[in-house]
This record gives sequence, C-alpha cells and structure tokens, in this order.
Amino acid sequence: MRNAFIFCAGFLALSPASQQPRQPEAQIRVDVELVNLFVTVRDRQGQPVGNLTQDDFRVFEDGRPQQLDYFARDTSLPLTVALLLDTSGSQRNLLAEEQAAAIRFLDSTLLPSDEAMVVTFDVEVSLPENFTSDRAALERAVRRARIRMPEESKLSSGGSPGGTVLYDAIDRTCRLRLAGRRGRKALVIITDAEDTGSRTPREEALAIAQRTDTILHFVLITRRSGFGFGKQNEQTARKLATETGGRVTTAAYAADLGPAFDQIAEELRSQYILGYTPSNRVRDGRWRKLRVETTRRGLRALTRTGYYAPRNK
Repeated sequence: MRNAFIFCAGFLALSPASQQPRQPEAQIRVDVELVNLFVTVRDRQGQPVGNLTQDDFRVFEDGRPQQLDYFARDTSLPLTVALLLDTSGSQRNLLAEEQAAAIRFLDSTLLPSDEAMVVTFDVEVSLPENFTSDRAALERAVRRARIRMPEESKLSSGGSPGGTVLYDAIDRTCRLRLAGRRGRKALVIITDAEDTGSRTPREEALAIAQRTDTILHFVLITRRSGFGFGKQNEQTARKLATETGGRVTTAAYAADLGPAFDQIAEELRSQYILGYTPSNRVRDGRWRKLRVETTRRGLRALTRTGYYAPRNK
C-alpha cells in the first residue's frame, strides 16, 4: 500500500499506513490529529543541514516536551506559493529587475506538482482567482505588474486608506486563497515593508497567517529613497517572518535580487516535517507556544513560534 498523509491548516491527519511504527499501539491508531511543523535547520555559517534524524529533534509546547509521532525529510512534498509583489511608488526604480528575479525564482523552485499565484499590492490588493501550475501563465502575471501610486495628497497621509496595503495583502491572500489548502504554504513577499494604508492591523495579518499555517518569507528592498526605508520596516518584516517560521533576505540593488530569491528557494526545499500529538488535548482555541531544538551543537532549528489550538464547535 502506498504511504500517504493529509495536511490541514494547522493540523496533520495521519493515516495508519504513513506512521513509522515505534510501538505496537501506534499501528492501530486511526485519524489522530497531529500538529505539523515545517522545520529548517542551519549551521553557524547559515547553511542548511539536511542529514538529521528524528532523534536529533526536541519539540516543546508551552515548555512541555512532546513525543514525535511523525518525521520526514521530503523536499518533494507539494508546495503552494503566493508571490506578493509590492507595486507601490517606492518600488518604481526596481520593478523590472524584481519581475525578472521573480520569474527566475518560480522557474527554478516550483516542481510540476506545485502551484503558485501572483498577487500585487499598492493602494489596493489585486488577488487572482486561482492557483495554477502553468508556468507561462505565472510569468505573464508577473510581467503584467505595474506601479500604481495614490494621489499626491495621500502620499504623506501617514496611514490613511490609499497608501501601500501590505497587511491587507497578507490577510486577504491567507484568508481567501490559502485557508483550507493542504500541504506546505508560503507567501514570498517582495517589498520594502512599508505599510501606509491597510485597514488590517499588523497583528491581525500575522494571526491569519498563523491560523492558516502559512509561512511568510520576505525579499526586503532596503534601497533608501525619497520614500525612506527605515529600521522599523526591517523590524516589521523580521517579526512577520520569524513568527511564522520564514526568512528575510535583503536586496539594496538589482544585483542583490537573484541571490535573495535563491536563499528563499533553498529554504523552501530544505525542510524537515515533524508531527506530534499535543499532550494538552483541550480544544480551547488558545495560542500554544512552540519551540524546536536540535541535540547537535551549533545548529539552529527554525519554525513557527506557535499555533492556535482547535476549538470545539
């Protein structure tokens, strides 16, 4: 029989055939809900480490150690990617280079079983209807991206509707397109992380990403311009990425874009999959804090910082 497992948002439904038998009772467990974690491990030089075993990992939920029920190192697990392009005025000098790097990223990263979509955001969010595995369609979507700027009176409005809506883009993509989809899910966001018009607060955008089990990766544009990249922008990107298990790469010039995308592609294809049944079985909908460690010195495990427990209906 072919081994199989089914991913849900936040939880993993594991069929008996997919479990690695460790105890007699594990062979007869059916429809066990597991928390799933996609974990990247890096050494002191920041290079991915791909030769670890299940015994090299320790998982803690709210400080309590958890027993792993599932472990895999599978870079071919289908991937769903939403590529978010910042098309606000601050990106006007780099858009052509961003488009070329984004197309290269999609071509080099996606496997035939993967799906992607292209979202643009500026004064509003342009959200396509469906994900696709058609590379030509994705390339056309990237090339169609155009810079759109608000009225001059709104450029300096400091957060009033009409500016760059980064948080709205994250919220709408996760809530309307990724909720309920199975497997590995990621947003790859090309932006300077400046938000001046979203109706969605940053913490709410982060929460919907966490609830839909979506990883946020940033290609952070750090070139200083009249719009002014600042330290707060970087803090925003790093918070959103770190809390969801993602990565921030930086690009100040066009030549930096290719290497930045390459790092994220490497991240997406260098993940371990860990699954465990929570020792806390209360279905209260509350936030559970996660920590993953490795038993090998000098290595760092990166994953999301927590999840929301299911709630009884």
